[in-house]
Amino acid sequence: MEYAESTKGINWHLGIPIILWIANVTLGIIKVFLSDLSAWDSADIMVAVVNTANSNTFSTFISIVACMLYQYFTTSRGKREKVSGLAMRYIPLVFILTGIYCVVAVFDAAISHIAMTVIYLVVNIAYVSCFFGLFLVRKKK
Repeated sequence: MEYAESTKGINWHLGIPIILWIANVTLGIIKVFLSDLSAWDSADIMVAVVNTANSNTFSTFISIVACMLYQYFTTSRGKREKVSGLAMRYIPLVFILTGIYCVVAVFDAAISHIAMTVIYLVVNIAYVSCFFGLFLVRKKK
């Protein structure tokens, strides 16, 4: 814990998700463009890029929330918020929204259609917004 206190002003609960997401999405999009795109039309390429962003967003944020929940439940009660970065009052909401998010991801994997891709994109944006807007602890001024 001393290390976290010595990193003056860096909020790793915000920085790590953003860095991981950017890295994952960038590598995924590079992979799409390095594949043989000669037989694809522009709509197929756009859907592949959105699907790549969707799947990488899901894997990044589900992994981070799982790690934060692990930290939350394995830390003594007085330090849970500080160590995990999750707001204690929203823990039930974290479970509910994460469950919904996982169900939508399963439907997206099962139904390969442009409409489901768009729905999954909207759900991704909503979940990431909830992550930064609700799930994380706010610093007290």
